[in-house]
Amino acid sequence: MTVLRSILLFASAAVAEIGGAWLVRQGVREHRGSPAVRR
Repeated sequence: MTVLRSILLFASAAVAEIGGAWLVRQGVREHRGSPAVRR
C-alpha cells in the first residue's frame, strides 16, 4: 500500500509540475506579462 501511495503522489506532483509550466509558457507566449501568468 505504501508503494502505491508513493507512486500516486509522485504522479500527481508530476502532473502539477507540467501543468504549471504549461500555464507559464502560455502566458509568456501570448505576451500577457506576469499578472496573467499568476492567475
